[in-house]
Amino acid sequence: MSILSLGLVLGDAVSRQIFGLFISSKPGVTWRESFVYGALGTILLNVPAFIFLSNSPLSAGYNDLKLKPSQPSPKGASSSSTNIGPHTRIRNLLSSPTFVLVLGLSFCLYSMREFLKSFTAQYLIDVYCNGSGQCSFSSAAASFGASGSTWFPLLGGASTLVAGYVKDMFAKHNRAFVLVGLLSVLVSSLSFLSSSGITLAKDSAIYFSALNGFGLFGPFTLLAGSFAMDEGGDSETAALASALIDGVGNLGAAISMLGKASLFSSADGSTDWARAFGLLAFLTLAAMATSILLLVQDWRKATKERPKDG
Repeated sequence: MSILSLGLVLGDAVSRQIFGLFISSKPGVTWRESFVYGALGTILLNVPAFIFLSNSPLSAGYNDLKLKPSQPSPKGASSSSTNIGPHTRIRNLLSSPTFVLVLGLSFCLYSMREFLKSFTAQYLIDVYCNGSGQCSFSSAAASFGASGSTWFPLLGGASTLVAGYVKDMFAKHNRAFVLVGLLSVLVSSLSFLSSSGITLAKDSAIYFSALNGFGLFGPFTLLAGSFAMDEGGDSETAALASALIDGVGNLGAAISMLGKASLFSSADGSTDWARAFGLLAFLTLAAMATSILLLVQDWRKATKERPKDG
């Protein structure tokens, strides 16, 4: 699951680097030109996908693949989980304290990911300009922000691999250990950025922005992938669990965007980065507390499922 998620973060990193080089090589580039070149790149990427990718497993030659939802239940067999209605599935999921904790994690992590993914480049531009408003519109500042923010998803990809590998090493009831470990990196980095604002040296700002990616992407990737499969059980409920996790997370992401506009932006267009990073550090602490509760909940469940001696 972690390897499959690498495409998104690596694509983000490569596109940031390409646009950083594009802006630096062509001063005065307009938004229209940026969108046109971005669209052309998307078309070029889709051409080989259209040629080489198959439409379905069956068209790729997997003729013996069994699709459980399409198979009727044998006569006399008990009704399978596919006969459970969606309302019952949702009720069963929401009645699980563990799944509710996962939803809380999703709200926190999605909101932080959306904020940092969208505004890390802007933060680096503000560090580059160090409060000079006119500098923010220069090609050099934009190139620095785009290229420097490449490290945010790049170390996020490394975090994704680490999180997947470590989680597979642990038993299911110890899965939250990897969340607590990576989130501790994130809260340390955000706390430092909150105390420094835009007064950091340029290299230091890139370094701590990259640490944000390392601490965030691993836990984020585990939620809608591995955790949804753990909590969902069968394939249909796992899909519903993933949808609920994504839905609650996207609600948090929308709120974080509103918060950027209403809480951290001043009338002159500048951003109070110390306040923004401080709130993100608080959200990380909330996510860490939720991860610890999830760990305790998993331990209790494992204790109940463990066979008693005698």
